[in-house]
Amino acid sequence: MGKRKSCLKKKNLYALAIEDAIALGATAINMSFGNVGKASDELKESVHRALNAAREKGVAVVVAAGNDFAMGGSSLKPLAKNPDFGVIGTPATTDDVLTIAAYVAPETVSEVFTVTANNESKELAVTVASPFPKGKKLNFVNIGNGLEDDYRDKDVKDKIVIVNYGGVKTSKATAELAQSKGAAGVLVHHKDYKRPLLPLNYHGQFPMGFISFEDFDYLKSLDKATLSFDWKKKRVAVPGGRQMANFSSWGLSADGNMKPDLSAPGYEIYSPSPGNTYDPMSGTSTASPHAMGIVSLVQEYVKEKFPQHSLQEQLRLVKNILMSTASPIISPDDHTYYSPRLQGAGAIDAKKAIATEVFVTGTNGLAKINLGDVSDTF
Repeated sequence: MGKRKSCLKKKNLYALAIEDAIALGATAINMSFGNVGKASDELKESVHRALNAAREKGVAVVVAAGNDFAMGGSSLKPLAKNPDFGVIGTPATTDDVLTIAAYVAPETVSEVFTVTANNESKELAVTVASPFPKGKKLNFVNIGNGLEDDYRDKDVKDKIVIVNYGGVKTSKATAELAQSKGAAGVLVHHKDYKRPLLPLNYHGQFPMGFISFEDFDYLKSLDKATLSFDWKKKRVAVPGGRQMANFSSWGLSADGNMKPDLSAPGYEIYSPSPGNTYDPMSGTSTASPHAMGIVSLVQEYVKEKFPQHSLQEQLRLVKNILMSTASPIISPDDHTYYSPRLQGAGAIDAKKAIATEVFVTGTNGLAKINLGDVSDTF
């Protein structure tokens, strides 16, 4: 994608793509790409022209916020005197588009395995990096951090070993060590409660998967149990419930616009994958199509209910209704609302959008207030 991305930036092909979509009669456009941390006034004139044309025709442009979290990442926190740490992508910084952050949905589709103990069975969710033997009943043993010393005096032959996430530097090293000890596979567990399942960066053949800390706690409590993998997928609850994805880009925009606008499910989304299969995928690129679908539904609702308004007025109404009816997301860690710089107005909600009789706007006619670049004192 490197050369194509460079070409995209150089020739502003996405501006032409927007114009082409408008000419073909599109009513909503989804986009996911861009530069990090640019101001909206840095957009090329051709992009502004295309977005203006979309607005005039009532075409909703929905853009992924980006997956860069914040300037400095999760460890290099900015000083209070330097609050400009937003990295929203371009063209997601302009108010001509709806900018979508990603949250972890309270439920997901996941592969499950069966735990059998005392003639009772229970299914637990697992993120599979490499498949386990199908239908075979296997014993398991907890290996702690999964280091060389942790295997000492442990019988792991033909058993599933369960290790802490981060105990060994890489998933590959974890798998290779377990395989060298004669294990049948590895289950890695999270170190914290209320954390969603993680995809493991492992591309080998040795069976490997990821489970939650809660499920590890349950397995640890069993005296004798077997695990079996039937490669079934089910809808399962996500540990911790709805929460913001740890990669979703923070706002504001560089010129002080309130971004993102809304949040949508974008973590471990069951998605089409090469080879005519489906796999869990994460990113604001999986959140923005979800939001665009809801935008399209609300566009139809507004068109039927307010036919007297122009296309441009209907589009603004759609945006304001969606932002006014979004459900703010609460952090499972401190039980307070996530910053609007991360979640925007909150989780997009189609049902609430078409049921509301009111919406709110600021003096700018938008369902938010952009402070812009302000001084240090008021």
